[in-house]
Amino acid sequence: MRGPQGTTKKQAEAEGWEAIWTAKLQSARAAASRRMRNNKAMISDLRKYGRFGDKLIDFNQNNQPIYDGESGRSLRGPELARTLEQLFVLTGDPVFDDALRAVRAYGIDQGKTSRSIREIWGDARYGHLTQVQYLVNRKRKSVPEASRQVAAEMFISAATFNEAWDALARDFRAWKKAGCPEVSCDASVGDLGYRVKITSVDGSAVASPLAEGGGTDQASTLYWRRLYREGAVAMSFLGES
Repeated sequence: MRGPQGTTKKQAEAEGWEAIWTAKLQSARAAASRRMRNNKAMISDLRKYGRFGDKLIDFNQNNQPIYDGESGRSLRGPELARTLEQLFVLTGDPVFDDALRAVRAYGIDQGKTSRSIREIWGDARYGHLTQVQYLVNRKRKSVPEASRQVAAEMFISAATFNEAWDALARDFRAWKKAGCPEVSCDASVGDLGYRVKITSVDGSAVASPLAEGGGTDQASTLYWRRLYREGAVAMSFLGES
């Protein structure tokens, strides 16, 4: 049945998901702009702490191994952990504490290689595919309808909303054709040792197959931090695990 504007219910729903995705894109861009301003301020503050601050600045700006300015050698995992610990003590800035927790969570302070770390990161796409599967099987939605909803709710990055949901739909069909194989996506990877409250951006519970216990109280892991950084969920600190 067509509405007063001649728009079908399905068309209205599709437009609604696109509007949600677009709003999240605008929010993510604004957040990126704020991070850039904060990053410049952080770099300015770090310069006050001599060579320890310079090491973090070099790493942050160039995405390169951190070097000891005096000897020219790479700063290894254990040394990186000590440097972060010193910076946290010097500045009291929680960002260094989080960085130190991440170094320890991934075993970098124990000398783990980048390759071994990548092997445990898993594939966050699996969570999106299983969400589409749930909507198709349980909610009787078509693949395009389910893909639009997931792309909007989880804010899948792409140049446009149509590209985001269309790529997800193609991935889902290929995954289904292959027999829906399980993809490595361990929600416990990268646990920083404290609990966070995870909700959708409008404050409601997040319907994710990877949500521990199905509630909003979750461990601060890679999976949730990725979604938070992409603007797909809201996250707030609850306390130590």
